Amino acid sequence: GLEFPRRIRRGIGKGRLIFGPLEPSRVLDILHNPRYAGAFVYGRNRLVRKPDFKVAVVPLPRRDWQVVIKNAHPGYISWEEFEVNEQTLQNNIQRFLRGHRPGVRSEPQALLQGRVLCGVCGMRMRVRDEFRDGHCIHYYVCQDPATGRRSPSCRWIAAPEVEEAIARLVLQTVT
Repeated sequence: GLEFPRRIRRGIGKGRLIFGPLEPSRVLDILHNPRYAGAFVYGRNRLVRKPDFKVAVVPLPRRDWQVVIKNAHPGYISWEEFEVNEQTLQNNIQRFLRGHRPGVRSEPQALLQGRVLCGVCGMRMRVRDEFRDGHCIHYYVCQDPATGRRSPSCRWIAAPEVEEAIARLVLQTVT
C-alpha cells in the first residue's frame, strides 16, 4: 500500500525520516494542523508538570494561541475550509460522546449490528459489506480500534450464519 513519511522524534535515529502506513492519529494531526491552511501559529499547547514530575502537553483553545498569522504561506486548503473541518471534527467527537458509535448505521443492515463481540479479544465487531454477484453480504469483523483495519489475530464471520443460529435459538425459546 501507499506509505507516508514521518520523523522519528526520540531515541535511536531521532530526526530521521521514515515511511510507513498512515495511522489514524497522524491523519488527525494533519487535519488539526493550521499549517495546512497556510497559517503560521505559535503557542497552541502548554506544558504542565504533573505530580509525578512528568510533563504533559495540554492543547489550548484557539483564542489562547500566542501567534496566528493567516496566509503566511500557500496552504493546501483555505482558512475557511480549515475552520469548517475543525467544526466537523468537533461535531463528530460530540456525537461519539453522546453514544453514536462508528460502524453502527442509522438503518440496521445486519440483525445483530453493534451487539456481536469477538470471541478472541472481546471487542465489539463491526459490520462490513461485500458485494458478490449483485448481492450484498454482511460480515461481522473484529477491527483494531487504533488502525481501523481487520485484526489478523481475531475473527470475522458471515452475518447470515450467525443470524440464522440466533434466529433458531430465539424460535426454540419462544415455542
